[in-house]
Amino acid sequence: MDIRRVEVGERGLVALKNIRKGEKLLFVPPSLVITADSEWSCKEAGNVMRNNSVPDWPLLATYLISEASLMESSRWSKYISALPRQPYSLLYWTRAELDLYLVASEIRKRAIERISDVIGVFHDLRLRIFSKYPTLFPEEVFNLETFKWSFGILFSRLVRLPSMGGKVALVPWADMLNHNSEVETFLDFDKSSKGIVFTTDRAYQPGEQVFISYGKKANGELLLSYGFVPKEGTNPNDSVELSLSLTKGDECYKEKLEALRKHGLSTPQQFPLQITGWPLEMMAYAYLIVSPSEMSKQFDEIASVAAGKSKSKAGIKFPELEEQAFTIHIGML
Repeated sequence: MDIRRVEVGERGLVALKNIRKGEKLLFVPPSLVITADSEWSCKEAGNVMRNNSVPDWPLLATYLISEASLMESSRWSKYISALPRQPYSLLYWTRAELDLYLVASEIRKRAIERISDVIGVFHDLRLRIFSKYPTLFPEEVFNLETFKWSFGILFSRLVRLPSMGGKVALVPWADMLNHNSEVETFLDFDKSSKGIVFTTDRAYQPGEQVFISYGKKANGELLLSYGFVPKEGTNPNDSVELSLSLTKGDECYKEKLEALRKHGLSTPQQFPLQITGWPLEMMAYAYLIVSPSEMSKQFDEIASVAAGKSKSKAGIKFPELEEQAFTIHIGML
């Protein structure tokens, strides 16, 4: 494979020869992976960060800035030079742009919170650490703009490795693989070979872009974390969040709320609505909302299905309640 300009993702990895399904294309040893345990070129800065028990994400964000500032002196200089100067990230959107383009999306609130969180993390580090060690963390290097850049890189490129207990890492070269919603293979740590591997789940012809899965995510999640949205209709995992609530005037409100809480649910409760239809859990919640007092003995069973604990793929059905339940769904659209 080689890095090329591509139609999807601007830059990606393209097959140079025929690639078979099930072929192991990548092997990245732990020494070439960036994690919270990676050695800092500026050891003093790394020691200060670790002595202050900085969590993994802010630690890695600061690490990237530190290594980037050292240019050729950093062992990661070639990798960092290949990273975008301004990642595709909602961190760079203005409030006006968020209000304009995400006005009808539940992602707008989360995007505002994420931007606020990054700003908050920076100010916290500046107050607790950077201001106390100005020679190690000069303001012209460690500032809000560089933190937007480093967090933008992390949001769009950091991978979670299931076989390493969910450890997060930057995997140089492999992070040039772009996402495709129809692909199911992902990066993971292989315990037998002791490295990060990628095995194809389909065949590729020379010149074709090789894809990976970033997870079964809705378009909003992809925009929030990676800064892009797939072409309309190409993401089978796309969904919108709908919120359902019990009616406080319901004579069985207390009993229904108790049943929901028993199974870890609340009111209101959000459910993902996909193009394929209503989730069974969402339908069950709607059934519970409209269930009359005569069905009180079934409240627990219905709440259990709403919590995804049903063993049946068909869920539960109450024909006499369907019209009312669908009316609730339609009213939320």
